[in-house]
Amino acid sequence: MGIKILHVDHDYINATTFHGVDFRVICWPVTGANLLSFQYGIMPSGTGTKEHFHGSSEDVIFVIQGEGLVENKETGERFAIKRGNVIFVEPGTWHKIISTGTENLICAGVTSPPDFMFYKADEGLSKVLNEYLMKKRLLR
Repeated sequence: MGIKILHVDHDYINATTFHGVDFRVICWPVTGANLLSFQYGIMPSGTGTKEHFHGSSEDVIFVIQGEGLVENKETGERFAIKRGNVIFVEPGTWHKIISTGTENLICAGVTSPPDFMFYKADEGLSKVLNEYLMKKRLLR
């Protein structure tokens, strides 16, 4: 398989980690991506991600729509973000995104390599990933 076309409105698994946020995992090991994962998040005003980090993964987040804040709890840093911004998060850096504007904050992100610890901590993603891994083992 050389090229695969996926759609943010159809080809995803909802992560349940971020309450109130429509966080879609679209491209990840389950879909054949072994070196990165691609996520898409829709955050109504006043919602956001919980504080988290990716132990050995870089995280790049593109702001498609809206306004918000990105915070690092360890350093106390807070940055205003808006449409067109690209956020780069180094591995091991705590971060949280909060929607503060009047419209939904919509972001797309790539994590590389995929963060299996993040998947395992999320009930919905963990179930799908475990089924995928079991199937893969049975095929060998």
